[in-house]
Amino acid sequence: MAFKDLPADELKKVAEFFVVDVVSVKEEPTKKELLAALASGDDPVTWEQYEELYLKVENKPAPVVEDETVTDDDEPVKELSTVLKMERPNGMFSIRGYVFTQEHPYRPVTDEDADWIVTHEHGFRRATTQEVADYYS
Repeated sequence: MAFKDLPADELKKVAEFFVVDVVSVKEEPTKKELLAALASGDDPVTWEQYEELYLKVENKPAPVVEDETVTDDDEPVKELSTVLKMERPNGMFSIRGYVFTQEHPYRPVTDEDADWIVTHEHGFRRATTQEVADYYS
C-alpha cells in the first residue's frame, strides 16, 4: 500500500501526527495537497514511518494487503503482558519498536522488553492496571 491509497481524512491525521505543514487554498486540504505535503521537505514522511510510528501510537490496525501470504515460517506473536509508563519529558520516545508519547505514555510490551527498558533507560516504570484504567477513562 501507499499514502495514495488512504482517504483524505486519514492523510490529514497522519500530517498532524508528523507535524507536517499543509498548504491549502481552501479551509480543508485536498488529498492531493496532503500527499504533496507528506512527500515534501528535507525529511518526507515515509510509508515505513507511517507503519512503525503512526499505526503503533494511534493503536490502529495496519492496512490490509490482500496479496500478502502468511507462511509457517513467520515469527510467533509475542504476548504483550506488561504495561510500561513513560515518565520522561519527551514529546515522543521510541525504544525497541515501541513508541511512547505524552498523550499515550502507557504501552503494553513483552516481559523481556519491559525488563530491558526499565533496566537500561531512565524515565520508564511498570504501570498498574488501575492507573492505566484511570488515565484512559
